[in-house]
Amino acid sequence: MADKIFKSIFKTEFYEILKLKHEQGYKYVTQEDCLHMLDDYLVSIGLDKKAITKDICEDWCRRRKGESLGTQKKRVTAMRELTKQLSGKEISTYSMTGIQVRNPPKYSAYIYTDQEIFDFFKAADSCVAGTVKYYPLFFKILYTSGLRVSELINLKIRDFNFTESYIIIRGGKNNKDRVVPVHPDLTKRCIEMIKDDNLHVFSNDDDYLFKRTATKPLSAASLYTKFRQYLKAAGIRHMGKGPRIYDFRHTYAVNVLKMWVDEGKNLLNYLPYLQTMMGHKTFIETAYYLKLTRVMFPTLMLKLEEEYPNLIIKDVISENEEEFY
Repeated sequence: MADKIFKSIFKTEFYEILKLKHEQGYKYVTQEDCLHMLDDYLVSIGLDKKAITKDICEDWCRRRKGESLGTQKKRVTAMRELTKQLSGKEISTYSMTGIQVRNPPKYSAYIYTDQEIFDFFKAADSCVAGTVKYYPLFFKILYTSGLRVSELINLKIRDFNFTESYIIIRGGKNNKDRVVPVHPDLTKRCIEMIKDDNLHVFSNDDDYLFKRTATKPLSAASLYTKFRQYLKAAGIRHMGKGPRIYDFRHTYAVNVLKMWVDEGKNLLNYLPYLQTMMGHKTFIETAYYLKLTRVMFPTLMLKLEEEYPNLIIKDVISENEEEFY
């Protein structure tokens, strides 16, 4: 919805919200979609006066049939942003303090075992027909680089340095560019894909690396379908709350930390590197993986607690780190 325009009586305020969020370094893509939904709603009820009443708030924030708590919370957050913007301009608005919404259950990261990783990619590599053979390559890069799913989906050919074997993530989740190394063998596979894949016959540097059509990138839905297929073939149970595609990223971070601890590295010196590699905005997001490392590898527990007691934090993923699949 990023190219949509706001049409309601609050269109100026919606644009002001977007401008502020972008200036603060947020990409604000999903949230912008929610603002457009709210804008459409205000148009649909024929609102022609700059005022948000209790009835409007309650109607918009009410949980809809079949709606998840997470989706409801995103809609409510959109209304909160609007009312906050209106309050700052002294425009009449209902106080959102009266709107109570249950929080969706927190998702705990799933860390793949070495055997599960082996079984998953063995199952994935058994699919070799057509463009399907490039899905395993996508997942392998994801697992070995710590990228977010959306970052690899939207990667352009021009952002892959095939000579030096690294990619540049431009305007990542926190609106920061970063360089991410790729294993040379996977880089070679990407070069072969561009040469052999029919979808890349007329590709140029501005095209997506992983495509579903000549002009469109792989979709999250198709990736999820293949992911579930490979999980089933590998005998890895999908429990509804995990494992997810995004857990490749969590597993990558935990494995990097374990490697550093095993090698006797000073984590206080190395954690900033992981923060950069993961594209985290805050150190707390990165320190979260110390908790996972301690839980997944009990032999490291005492060492971590003795050396970094203040870095072991809550066993939940922050909202900034959550992503579908």
